[in-house]
Order: sequence, then structure tokens, then C-alpha cells
Amino acid sequence: MATPSDPSAPIASPWWIRQLPLLIGLLGALGGRAWAAGTWGLLADEAYHWRWSGALAWGYFDQPPLIAWVLALARALWGESTLSLRLLPMAAGIGGVLALLPFARDRGLWLLWGLALPPLWLMTQLAVPDALLIGAWAGALACALRGGRGWLWAGGLAGLAGLAKPTGWLLMPLLIGGADGAERRTPWPWLGGGLTLALIAPNLVWNAQHDWVMIRFQLGEGLLHPRPPGLVGPLRQVVESALFATPLAAIAAWIWWGSTLVRSIGLVLPGGSGAGPGRRLGRLGRLGRLGRLG
Repeated sequence: MATPSDPSAPIASPWWIRQLPLLIGLLGALGGRAWAAGTWGLLADEAYHWRWSGALAWGYFDQPPLIAWVLALARALWGESTLSLRLLPMAAGIGGVLALLPFARDRGLWLLWGLALPPLWLMTQLAVPDALLIGAWAGALACALRGGRGWLWAGGLAGLAGLAKPTGWLLMPLLIGGADGAERRTPWPWLGGGLTLALIAPNLVWNAQHDWVMIRFQLGEGLLHPRPPGLVGPLRQVVESALFATPLAAIAAWIWWGSTLVRSIGLVLPGGSGAGPGRRLGRLGRLGRLGRLG
């Protein structure tokens, strides 16, 4: 039998050699995205947010302030080109994909979906709040899955998600509500939640000082709108997103989601033993657990 000092023993390749196809694909995808970001002209929404970056505040008519702050920073660092304005939101979206990479069973498939699936690709390619929300949401989920002090990082990222879009306010309650009971009995999720609240509090104060204009706009355009989307909006959004993701990808996603849901309802769940990530976020964690991708 070969020993570690035996010349005939196999030599382990460096990690970057083993992952070379993955790295080449990742670099190619990033290069292509950078080229596209510098080629397209600004869209109307991006120009709208660019105007905000010249008058920084704790809130705006229809969105929280994070996108304006990020664009102001990009303008100060790199100027006014389309690539410079899109660079930080794009990095946030890509960072979210990479944050969840350790939890993916098939990492190549996860990178393909996270970086190339049309809805995710488009929303993380532009200088819009969605890119910041996706990056912060994914990062917070990855930190919460690690448990313990990871909840503090999750709380900070959830706060950034809430400063990106109002839907980000739901993130920390969802993470805490979906955590395992033992995890909720520790102080860490609650300290993380306190950090989230501290970060979004100035935006809430700004809204209170401005007649809740942003919240009234969001409600008026959404659930309380007299015409669709109204209450049917979430269903329509799911259908449109599924069609946008291409039928084949949508069917695969729905099959995976349905099988995961069935497993989550059962008493015995694959990979549910021990104190791993699936345990830390209970059933919600298993529903969204990327260890089941692929």
C-alpha cells in the first residue's frame, strides 16, 4: 500500500486545476457581462436612479436609498460611463451567486443558472435596486445557513436588502421564522434582527417625515391597485418569470421545487440530521436549500 512518502502515491492536484473548467467558464461569463454592461446605453430606470445619486437622501419617491448611494460612489470612483455605473450593482448580484456556491451540490449548474438564467442575468446586469436586493438576499441566506455569529452578518446584509427595495424588509423575519427552534433560542438571530432594524430605521423615519410617500406608492402600485397586478400580481409575476426563464428551465425549476416541497413536508428529510445548514433554517431552509440543486 502506498504511503504519503511513497513516490508511487498519487499527488493531489491544486484546487484551481481541479476546478479549471469552472473557472474558465466563470471568467468567460464575467467578461461577457462586462462587455454587455459597457455596450448598452442606460435604460430609463437606470437614468432615473442616476438622477437620485446627485441628491443623496435617506429615501426617495418609490424606492429606498441604497441604489442612489451606490451610484454616487461609482460616479466618484470611476466617472459617468455606463460600465462604471453598472459595475457595483453587477458585482453585488454576482457576489450573491458566489456566496451560495458552497451550498450547491452541482456548482457548475448553480453558476450556469445564477449567472446565465435570463431573469437573474438581466436583473443583476443593470444599475437597478434589484441587483442590490438579490446580492444582499443571497448573502444573508448564506450567512444564516452557517448559524451562530453568521446571523450578525445576515442581519447586516438583510438591512442592506431593506435599503435596496421594500421587499427586503421581509428577509430577516423570513430567515428567523424559518430557522430551527434551537437556533431561535440563541441570541444570534435576534441580534441580527436588531441590526437589520437599525439599518432600515432611518429610511422608515424619512418615510414618516414625508407622509409615507414610498410606502403609499408601493401599495398603490401593488396589492391596493384597482386594476392588475393587484391581488393577482404575485401569480402573474410567477407565470411571466417562468416564461421569461424559457419553458425548459421553468419546467425543471418547478419539478425541483415540487419535489423539495414534498420532502420538506415529510417527517424524515434527506440530509436533515445533525446541525448542518438544513437544520439551522428548518423547513424554510430545506425549501430554499441549494444543496438540493442539480
